[in-house]
Amino acid sequence: MLNWDYADFKKFGSKMFPCYHKVQIKTPAANGQKVITATFELDKLSDKADWESFTTPSSKYEQVGVEEILGKLMQL
Repeated sequence: MLNWDYADFKKFGSKMFPCYHKVQIKTPAANGQKVITATFELDKLSDKADWESFTTPSSKYEQVGVEEILGKLMQL
């Protein structure tokens, strides 16, 4: 199960953006349930354009889909 909570909305340009994110993954209970949690707290949001918005990863990495990542996390 994947649960993603977000809160603490702050103005970013003309819209509101959540600055607090908590992601929690619970594995199936058959192997003994495990919980993985990640919390992100963002501040100093800006839309400065003086950075490269797209980067190319090293060729030693290969692209994987989110389904594969979540599948591996659920097997922990």
